[in-house]
Amino acid sequence: MHPRHDPSLVDETDLALVHALQTAPRAPWAAVGRALGIDPSTATRRWARLVEAGLAWVTCYPADRLLEDMGSAHIDVACLPGAADAAGRRLAGAPHVASVEHVSGDHALLLTVLVPTLTDLSHYLLGGLADVPGVTGTRTNIATRLFYEASHWQLDALSAGQQQILQPYRPVPGPPSRAARPLTEVDTELAVLLSEDGRMPVANLAARLGVSESTVNRRLRSLLADGRLVLRAEIAQPWSGAPVSLNLWGRVPPDQLDRAGSALCALPGVRLCAAFTGGSANLRLALWLRSVAETSRVESEIVRRVPSLRVVDRSLGLRHLKRMGRLLGPDGRSIGTVPLQVWSPAWEAGRDEPR
Repeated sequence: MHPRHDPSLVDETDLALVHALQTAPRAPWAAVGRALGIDPSTATRRWARLVEAGLAWVTCYPADRLLEDMGSAHIDVACLPGAADAAGRRLAGAPHVASVEHVSGDHALLLTVLVPTLTDLSHYLLGGLADVPGVTGTRTNIATRLFYEASHWQLDALSAGQQQILQPYRPVPGPPSRAARPLTEVDTELAVLLSEDGRMPVANLAARLGVSESTVNRRLRSLLADGRLVLRAEIAQPWSGAPVSLNLWGRVPPDQLDRAGSALCALPGVRLCAAFTGGSANLRLALWLRSVAETSRVESEIVRRVPSLRVVDRSLGLRHLKRMGRLLGPDGRSIGTVPLQVWSPAWEAGRDEPR
């Protein structure tokens, strides 16, 4: 049990509520209440309490169809002894650094960085990251394909019948559209606002964007249907039933990469399965597990499913300082938000001008 983890803060109804919003992040409270068998006002109050306590939240970020066209990188960061905490907190303040995790192993920190292009990634590596006191080295891997990401991960708190009630409100991306128009300023500003609060009412979004409610509804439906934005309901990890984070880097023959990725997506606890280039590994897995003891079993199961895979590196997550724009305290609870500004060049998103 996490030393600051009080199980009494989250009950079974709370877990069912989070699962409901993982199924349909912007479902109306009437539908959520119907699925849970509670009054809509009760569902609203419970969610407000969870959000206020930093125990749960809904965020928004680019979906895989956009991420594969961007400079999406996972960066291992080595630090001087005693410097990882300060370096991690500074890195977490950057709006193009989506996630920061303190991990075991040779590298103290693991970053997820999202920028528009590889040129922007170069500027960040040579400037913003290199300038952080205490950083002694980095290893960068570029994502080439997402097989599975954490918006698909869900609690096991609802029955199939309860989930069925929410299906009409679940955003389901359609087939890729060649005619999808480029993102507008309204689109990117909408994504930023939803990264702060993925359930922000349409009226509030319209007021902050200076557009009509019908425009917000139309653009949001389009962005979700085109697979360019994704909404994700999260629970603070210590209350998820899976408090241990495991990161695995593996290598498979290139002609088996797609098959391996598809096979590993079905592993229990998977939060990320992605193909990478730029280093010795070409596949990364991130999992949430019930205990450290599960790690060996998971590796054995991975090799059973994909015999050609060789694990080249592994680490345990010791603490998330930031997860997809959400700042996290030592107990895993949300303590603030740094809205993701992933469409802005790195030097326009909070760092100095490039040299």
